[in-house]
This record gives sequence, structure tokens and C-alpha cells, in this order.
Amino acid sequence: MKKNIFYLRFIHALAVLSAGCLIILGCPLILGCSIDNKLDSHEKISVYLPEWPPFEDVIQSQAETWPCQSTYPELAKWIIRIRGEELDKKMEVSADGLDGSESNTVGLNENTCDISTTPFSISLEIAKNKPLSITATPITLNKNNQPVEFFKCAGAIYPQNYEVVKNKGKFWQGNKGNVQVTWKNGFSAQLMQTLYDSTGLSGYDEEKVQDFIARFNWKKLQLYIQAQIDSFEDNMQAEMNIQANADTQAATLPVFYNPWLLDMQTVLEKIATKDFTATALNLKNIFQINLEDKINCGNSESIAVMSSFVPENQIIQKYGTISLAKDKASLFSLDNLYGVIFTGTSAKNVSIEYVFLPIFINDEK
Repeated sequence: MKKNIFYLRFIHALAVLSAGCLIILGCPLILGCSIDNKLDSHEKISVYLPEWPPFEDVIQSQAETWPCQSTYPELAKWIIRIRGEELDKKMEVSADGLDGSESNTVGLNENTCDISTTPFSISLEIAKNKPLSITATPITLNKNNQPVEFFKCAGAIYPQNYEVVKNKGKFWQGNKGNVQVTWKNGFSAQLMQTLYDSTGLSGYDEEKVQDFIARFNWKKLQLYIQAQIDSFEDNMQAEMNIQANADTQAATLPVFYNPWLLDMQTVLEKIATKDFTATALNLKNIFQINLEDKINCGNSESIAVMSSFVPENQIIQKYGTISLAKDKASLFSLDNLYGVIFTGTSAKNVSIEYVFLPIFINDEK
């Protein structure tokens, strides 16, 4: 009898102890219950914006061919957009540094995105491994101190551009990893955002569009674009060496790869219809012109011709050339006040139109 009473008391004590474990620990060992699903479904990242001015030291040292020295205009602010499956956040960031006062939560359901800022980065708590596009568009000041929206965005895609932080850096914030926003990845990031915004494209509903985004190989697309951009210098130098040792000049030179000359709608449709191959990223009917043949600097070295695609400005300064697409108008900045629109069918048949640079208008207010 005493044994039975002892046994019953032991079972009762065990039951109480088990109940306490359920309350305190969240029943980690019973029925597969987890302590906190958010720990598994979310993670923190630090998003770093590109430096401004970009490549300034490189530009000044590479002005070998094009006599008109270029200097990047003053930065007024960044327009940041963060776009995901159920997330669409747009914010402005001052040129003096990110506004540390901003801290809010945006998003829907489990895809909550906690945003906080520091002078060096944007800190996000996001849904883990769910595709996310981040774009940063610079708003600059023209010679009249007016805000201008001219340059194409820089960009990044998560998780493709996510890098784990292994060591504590100078500005360590306890985040698990970093995402670096770059100019070369701007087109791919914009492509993803446009796809998110294009619900109903080719007859597909929102769920199918999100499936396309999740399954598409964004990293491979980025690497292809980067390789095409980076190959220009080697190809150009090789061709110049050939010409230096030849009696006659070659008819054509390598053309710089500018992904913004692609037909984005065609690329989007190929992704949506699962008909995408690397050939969709090949630039067609592209030609190159020498700016000295079209723009006269006169005696002034202050006149600057700049491309809206930031990496192309290094090529302008070193070789004095730009890339154009047949029958497609391309806007370049002239003297940080005017715009020059080039349209043509070949290097020998190009028309030029002068306009004012587009003034930035905040349509969010």
C-alpha cells in the first residue's frame, strides 16, 4: 500500500514537472513543438549602400582619351525600395547619412520586415530565404541646386547576394550577414521588382508570379551580366594592341555591355513563360560612338557627359565612347544641367536632341 501511495505521488510530481516544462519551455520535446518559430523563419541582415561619389578616384585617373573631365554631382538623397512576396517598403535616405530615427515594422502576416537604420547601413529583420529585392536610386543636385532623377538604381537580391559575417567588423551590430547593394546588380534587382509588380503578366496570377521568382536562378543572371561588363576592358585592350601593330584600323571595336539597353519586357515574359535562356541577355543591334565626334568641349574641361549607368562612366573617361541601341533613345547628362538624347541606327547615323535633366518629383507625398 505504501508503495502504491509512493508511486502515485511520484506520478503526480512528474506530471506537475512536465506541465511546468510545457509552460516555461514551450514543450520542445512533445509533438514536435518548437520554442519560437520566428527564430527559424526570420533572420537579420545589414544592407550596405554603394559609396557616393562612385569610382571618383578612378575616373579622375583614367581621363586618357575623353578630354572633358567628369565629376559626379552632389548627392541629395537615396530612394530605397525593398520588395518581397508580401512586402513593399519605400523610403528616402538623406545624403548626410541614414536617418537613425526611423524604426518601424512593415509587411504582412509572417513576412514582417523590421527596419532600423544607422549611419552605415539599413538593418532588416526579414523572412528567411524568401526572395527580396532592394534598389537604391540616387537623387542628385544639378547646377541650379535642383534635385534630379537621372542615374539608374543600384541593387541587390536576397538571398543571392547575402554574405555571412564570420568576424566582428568595426561596425558590428550582431547581425548574421551583409547584403551589398551594387551598380552592376541594379538591373537584376529592378527586374525582380518589376516582376513582383506585374501580377497578371501573360495571364499568370500572383501565386504563379511568386513561384517564378522563387524558382528563377537570379545568381546566374547576375554573374552573366557582371561577366559581360567586366570583359569589355580586356577585349578593348586586346583590340587596341592589334590595331597598334596593324597597318589598317579595324572597322569595329568592342561595345560596352549596358544591361539597361535590354528590352526588359521581353526578359520578363521569357521568365514568366519558363522560356528564359542566356541568349535573352544578349544585346542586339548595339553600336558604339566616339563622343569627340558628337560633343565639342571647346576650351572648357568642366563640361561633363555622363551615363545613367554608373559603370559606363569609367569607360567614357578612359575611351570617350558610349553604347547605343538601334532606334532607341538614350539620355546622357551634359554639364550636370542638360540632357543629351542620342538616337540612331549606326555610329554614322546618330541624331542629337538637347533637353533639361528630369527634375525629381516626390509622388509619395
